[in-house]
Amino acid sequence: MPKSEKRVTKGFGFYLLMLILVLFAAFMIIVCIMMFSPKKVILGYQYFVYGEEKILETTTDDSATPFDFANTNKIVINGANSKISIIKSDKATKENVIIVNKSNGFAKWSDNVNFSYSVVYEVQGEGESATKTLKIDVSQPQGFLHFTSDFQVVIRVPGKGGYNFENTAFDVTTTSGSVIVGNTTALQDKNADANMNINNLSVSTDSGRVLLTKYNEQKFNNISVSTKSGSFTSEVETLNVESSAKFITTNGSITLKNFAFKNDKDEDDVSKTLDLNLENGSFTAGKVAARIDFVAASAKINVDNVVGSFVGNDAADKIDRTNIVIGEVGGNVSLPSVKASDVNIGNVGGEINIESTSGNITVGSIKEVSWLKTESGKISAVVSDKYINQEHYFSTDTGEIDVTYTAAIISKNTIESVSGKVTLNIASRYKFLLTFKDATGKLYEKLNDKIAIDFVTDDQFTNPLKVNGYNGTNYYVEILTNGDIKASLIKA
Repeated sequence: MPKSEKRVTKGFGFYLLMLILVLFAAFMIIVCIMMFSPKKVILGYQYFVYGEEKILETTTDDSATPFDFANTNKIVINGANSKISIIKSDKATKENVIIVNKSNGFAKWSDNVNFSYSVVYEVQGEGESATKTLKIDVSQPQGFLHFTSDFQVVIRVPGKGGYNFENTAFDVTTTSGSVIVGNTTALQDKNADANMNINNLSVSTDSGRVLLTKYNEQKFNNISVSTKSGSFTSEVETLNVESSAKFITTNGSITLKNFAFKNDKDEDDVSKTLDLNLENGSFTAGKVAARIDFVAASAKINVDNVVGSFVGNDAADKIDRTNIVIGEVGGNVSLPSVKASDVNIGNVGGEINIESTSGNITVGSIKEVSWLKTESGKISAVVSDKYINQEHYFSTDTGEIDVTYTAAIISKNTIESVSGKVTLNIASRYKFLLTFKDATGKLYEKLNDKIAIDFVTDDQFTNPLKVNGYNGTNYYVEILTNGDIKASLIKA
């Protein structure tokens, strides 16, 4: 390369570097001006910064009414993306509402970067029948870039004095802010009580985390939680509810330790319904002393023990691929259309109705009437009849069926599979009638490669087979399939 061309290349690079440095310096000057002049619009952008923490003891309107939570019927909080806390404190001597805004960032010229809040009482009616509602509304600065976003609304009462919210309903709404109900740690003052007593709670959030801490009295009157992608967690050992309970999520999670409905005698009332709308979320719990009614699409349900019934009747048109695992159900199970969902239930005390398409169905102990049906999924069931003349029906088109009888067969049993394999395990010494048919209902005349029975030989085979000399027709197992059949005796 000629020397003149080298000089031109070096000169161009030098001037390009200088241009970049000048532009960067200009940018930094503009940023500094914006940061030292908040809300000043330059080139279509503005900077905002706040560092506020207001401890309020009265309303923000001209009346400046002191807070009286014990005589407030309802507290409504519209917190935007604020963190909402309801706590007791050693530091508080009066009832407070604390508003925190510690935030900074950049916004477009058209964004509203103002911060405002309103805390006012609304009174409806007159005299003793009047209802008082405390409304807390927060408007937060908008922006496309937030360096810090510490927004909080705190309902705070003294740890001493027996403060509670027995007569106050909470209605909380946030977008991404978390909601913490109750203290997260014990109070330092040993004479103070950290436990919160809230009877009625309703929370709605988009992506926020909702936490019911262990410092809450265990008994509620009504509780409702709705979250899109957020979570709800209860640290209360047993969440006791008197009237209604509903949990809704789109993609979030609901986690309870234990749950129970209580009647006026403080006894478990399993006739009342815990409503779950899970969509694609999850529900996890230990013992649930209630009837569970759920709606889901592709959710996960994991419960150790449902004392009442487990019902998905309203999920028939919505459910797709939900995974259901329950250790024990004391009442009935009704899942009339769970499509591709897998269902695994340990012990069932009542009647069972489960139908799927490609989902697998597993039931660990069946005592009453049962109807298990799937198109291509596998059915695994254990039957231990409790009452005479019960009817059990197991059906699949192409899937396998595996049924084990651990008690005397005193029921009517039909096992159908068009082409799937059927495996039968029977406790020895019980008497019943065993019939083998193809899928069209035609009796198999003799043993063949498809039929394997380990307790009879070819010359002993009859169809129907009178197991252990049974001479009746009331108690039977009828198998219909074009697939393989295997029947075995097991120890009782």
